[in-house]
Amino acid sequence: MEQLSAVLKVLQDYDQSRYLSKATLRLYELCYQRVEKELQQPLETGVELLEAVRYQANELIRQGKTSIIAYPTYSRMLCYLETGTIHDKYLFQDTTKTVLNQDTYKPVLNQYLANLESEGKSVYTIDSYRNVTTQFLNHLDANGIHDIVENNGSLVVSFFEVLRGTWISTNIRVAASVMRNFLMYLGYEGAAFQAIPTNCPRHTPIIPMLEAEEDAAIANFIGNGDGSWRDKTVLALAYYLGVRAIDIINLRLENIDWVKGTLSLVQSKTRNLLVLPLLPVIGNCMQKYLLEERPESNLRYVFLSLRTPHHQLEGHTAIYKIIEKVFAQLGIRDSKRKGSHLLRHHAASKQLQNWVALGTISNMLGHKNMDSTTIYATVDYEKLKPCCLEPYYKGAVL
Repeated sequence: MEQLSAVLKVLQDYDQSRYLSKATLRLYELCYQRVEKELQQPLETGVELLEAVRYQANELIRQGKTSIIAYPTYSRMLCYLETGTIHDKYLFQDTTKTVLNQDTYKPVLNQYLANLESEGKSVYTIDSYRNVTTQFLNHLDANGIHDIVENNGSLVVSFFEVLRGTWISTNIRVAASVMRNFLMYLGYEGAAFQAIPTNCPRHTPIIPMLEAEEDAAIANFIGNGDGSWRDKTVLALAYYLGVRAIDIINLRLENIDWVKGTLSLVQSKTRNLLVLPLLPVIGNCMQKYLLEERPESNLRYVFLSLRTPHHQLEGHTAIYKIIEKVFAQLGIRDSKRKGSHLLRHHAASKQLQNWVALGTISNMLGHKNMDSTTIYATVDYEKLKPCCLEPYYKGAVL
């Protein structure tokens, strides 16, 4: 939410520079409040701001609502997030950014998006992937390539050169991730993969953590408090091990090894195998849930809906609502960020505070690259002070 607040502040300053009337400024202010409310839920479930803004903008396009004040607002937000600047009619200037120019590519794109949906990707992630892959397919078309099998490494290179002309560097990382996934889906290897940029800079926000009182309340609820064993187990998986919401949803009975005391699962995001310790506090809650609460069902998923017909929990929102309900019960984080993404960050940050090596934390979180784990170093103010501030204090003359 901090990044969203910063972007909205940029838009407010932009409005002031245009010398708008008080009535118009008030309309935009009301619109910003509505936008903030619309984006709050996806952001709290871990969706990146760029993905959420692009999804909302494209929804307005699909619904034909480009004449309302929300559309230019999302357009400017998207422009700022992608280019680092604001200019009006960003989406109006190039409405083909998310529309295929070549019909022959439609089957490929539709099959790819269906595959993403089958993997449990959120609507925001799918829309972000749709945007990048559509632009790439349009790039192939612009270069006279009308069959995906004719793609090669030089076309991938030129595509990223085009993106660098408008996108800010941190968002090139998003495009690179999408392209790796798309080319892997198509079965490419070798030169095409080597043409995708690596070590792209990433946005590194200050990672939120639970306050000490909130931390204690959650730990006490899991270990001693009254409540659903299902809710306790879901909370414990995110709080102690930092398991992603989608992996909690997809957890199956065969993933639990009670003898070895481990959880083994293939991560939905990275497709890598992740083996985690089945901590006693998690194992106890899970055992209680399976023996006392879980409905009888032939489904192999660990967590099922409470209401009949019982089915697998649906999407990140189901996990978010469970955590939101527990937080409300505990009276914590009423108007602050919540959800499994927060607990995942908190789990990593606590490990860092306890001097656990970044490599170990990276393994626990199932990161492909340890660079993804280094962002958690931004929370440890007390340990950063001796490194960069104390020398100045010692040499200061008052």
